[in-house]
Amino acid sequence: MSDYKSAKESFVSDQTGSTITHINLISLIAFFSLCLYTALHTRVVGLPPTKSWALFADQFVLIVLPLLVSVTFAAQGSGTEALKWNAGFILVITVLCIKLESKIQKSVEMLPTSTSSPLPTKSQFSPDKPAKESSGATGDPNREAPRNLIPKMPAVSTWRAHMMLMTVICILAVDFKVFPRSLVKCETFGVSMMDLGVGSFIFAQGVASALPILKDPHHLSAPLIPKVLNSITKTSPLLFLGLVRLILVKATDYPGEHISEYGTHWNFFLTLALIPPLQMALQPIFCYVSITFVGLSVAVCYQLVLSLTPLQHWVLEAPRTNVISHNKEGIASLAGYLAIHLLGLSAGLVVFPVRSRHPAITKNRPIVDNSSDEANDEISSDSDN
Repeated sequence: MSDYKSAKESFVSDQTGSTITHINLISLIAFFSLCLYTALHTRVVGLPPTKSWALFADQFVLIVLPLLVSVTFAAQGSGTEALKWNAGFILVITVLCIKLESKIQKSVEMLPTSTSSPLPTKSQFSPDKPAKESSGATGDPNREAPRNLIPKMPAVSTWRAHMMLMTVICILAVDFKVFPRSLVKCETFGVSMMDLGVGSFIFAQGVASALPILKDPHHLSAPLIPKVLNSITKTSPLLFLGLVRLILVKATDYPGEHISEYGTHWNFFLTLALIPPLQMALQPIFCYVSITFVGLSVAVCYQLVLSLTPLQHWVLEAPRTNVISHNKEGIASLAGYLAIHLLGLSAGLVVFPVRSRHPAITKNRPIVDNSSDEANDEISSDSDN
């Protein structure tokens, strides 16, 4: 068992990564597979299927399989194979757009109202169920809809779904030889596909964290301690998962454990659980300073500390003598992940459309003007006063 464990650990250790160009070419396959999905569904009569099993098979073939190919066969070499696959996708999509152009309007009329996202909608499985009216969702037709109602963003949902699929595929494929070693997490310095995965999760977490601020702009100026405690409560399931993973890995002597990744006891669940409370602790600053500036400042300061102090040497070379040093990688990485989370939060304030004039939001996004009716109401109210 010890020989097997050592062999498996060495199989995923001491990797130097790939290049940004290589990773971008691999990621483009996901983009072009979505383009192919959209081209087929907007030009071929009968797509998307109405049966749930057929819809699953359709999306598995057009979306999941290209992702699997992108990190296995298409990822071989330095990017030439991925370039060939991208060229093939472009050729097929171009032919579809040219040959089936005359069927676009007819196909669109037969499709559900939302075709921009490959994610199935409830209406596809329950067509007889009436949709809720925005003004009558609560049963009161005279009640106005909330002004800061945030519409669904199919692009964000599609991005997060692709990120989750790619993560699951990479985690399962990393133990096989068909998965290139250049895509495995780097040991010390470098960039790889799996390094991009953990950063994407943190960035997506930051994007989702923008929703409470957009729904209630006064959330930033609310009392700090209750917000931090509430954030800890919400992330407690992640803490629980992190502890369960730790117990299971240690109890079973799991051969795939890579201590130099996060530390002896640390894991990514604990990082995901601690970042939101840290972001909450910085929210009073967001009322006066741009969130983008705060995120960039954290990143720059963290890099300066790594370069100008013994921190980098301690993380890479120091012996593990106590609880802190046993988990030095996970603890030291919190600042970097926090910077990524803050930049994701800043991006979320721009991506999600909402009418708000809170200073923390206007520093990060253009203001969406209120409707003319609301403006007239404000003018008449001022004149009455």
